[in-house]
Amino acid sequence: MTLRRYVIVVVAAFCAASAVAQTRVKADPDSILAQFESRFSALDSLIFKVKGEDVYVPSDDFFAAASRKYGDTLLADSLYNEALKNSVDAQARFIKSATGLQVSGQTYYRLDNEFGLDEDDAVSRYAAKVQAELRWNFFKSGLYKRKDRIKEVEIQADIDRLSYAKETRGTEYARQREFYRARQDSALCALLNHRVANLRLLSDAYTYLLGNENISSDNLMLILSETAEAERKLAALTVNDVFSSNLSMPEAFIVKLDTAAFLKYVEMNQADFKIAQRRKDLLAQRAKNESYWNDVDISPFIRYSFYMRPNTDNSSNVDAGIYFKLPISGEAAKKKKAFLAQSEAIGAEQFLRMRQIADEVRYVGIEVDRLNRSIEGEFLRSVELKKYLSMRTNAYANRNGEYDRLARMKEYNAYILCLERLLEFQYSRDAQIASLAKFLTGEDVGDFCSVEYFSDQSQ
Repeated sequence: MTLRRYVIVVVAAFCAASAVAQTRVKADPDSILAQFESRFSALDSLIFKVKGEDVYVPSDDFFAAASRKYGDTLLADSLYNEALKNSVDAQARFIKSATGLQVSGQTYYRLDNEFGLDEDDAVSRYAAKVQAELRWNFFKSGLYKRKDRIKEVEIQADIDRLSYAKETRGTEYARQREFYRARQDSALCALLNHRVANLRLLSDAYTYLLGNENISSDNLMLILSETAEAERKLAALTVNDVFSSNLSMPEAFIVKLDTAAFLKYVEMNQADFKIAQRRKDLLAQRAKNESYWNDVDISPFIRYSFYMRPNTDNSSNVDAGIYFKLPISGEAAKKKKAFLAQSEAIGAEQFLRMRQIADEVRYVGIEVDRLNRSIEGEFLRSVELKKYLSMRTNAYANRNGEYDRLARMKEYNAYILCLERLLEFQYSRDAQIASLAKFLTGEDVGDFCSVEYFSDQSQ
């Protein structure tokens, strides 16, 4: 909201309040005083709870609760893994099904005799020939490097699985943030509703005083401005009708992040590093599968030939032999070197990626420490304010005559506002920690955190 718009809203609210004041000049002051006393009694019952009554009990799996997978995510993971397994099995069957056998043949008719060009003698001369051959190339069969070729398929499938897990982790991280947001909104809404109720009662009181006692409007303008800001925050929450049933013990804790253990674990298990390692494994397997023999053809064969001869009986014969083709090149060795060079490049990428992650984790660690200090400070301030309210409540109970109820209501609001800031600091801290989940694949960031809860010794 811009400053100009903010001023317009406040002035409009003040004008509306002034108009209401003109219609409520004759309002009963006893009714307003009764509302104050009723409100003070309600707040005291919430703030000065008996120890052990409706007190927050911390959960041991605070971070784990946010990282639990939803049913649709588990179903999608299961379907994808099943499809990937079926794909690997199909490719393995394809590799095993290769026999290396090949049937070839030819048939032709000789035209030499028609033109008198046939130089063969009468015995060897033939008019047509039919030939069939069965050849077996071991290097093209499923027996040649079967396990190594299937291993390459399995590594590629593992890379696909890790890539899928990395992509879906973004959705899980968004759900974790939503978990923290919903938790924050519920707690903050419970406090804001109390503060807004207090502010509205203050507004009614100042409006009455403005219309009947001709007091200055400065205090009313400040109250209207604070009310508008609190209502804006309340309207922005995902819930807006929750009232806290306990204001006595703020839920406060600090989280210590073991960045050294986290980085060590990430280096061994982070999705990008797992993928990079499997890519290196794939290149190593391809280098192993690459061989000079891949292009060699040494095939034993059996050949049957049938000759149709014009001047004598037809004849046939069966031949057996070995066909061979030996390429003269060094392509296989060069391919191996190319695979190794790619593997070294991936190693360099891993090193740079680890440096980036380490920098980001260190930044998160520094921010978490800063917010922990802010949380601790705000918690101690809330404890001191609670002690102050307790002393003031006793003083008001032992008073003689009237006292400033407007000032007392502001004291309660100061305490509630302190709790609001405490929640906001904790949400910011939790969101920072949740951001580290993107470096994990299925693990819980809470495994690297220790939680220390504060306790209110005054209870």
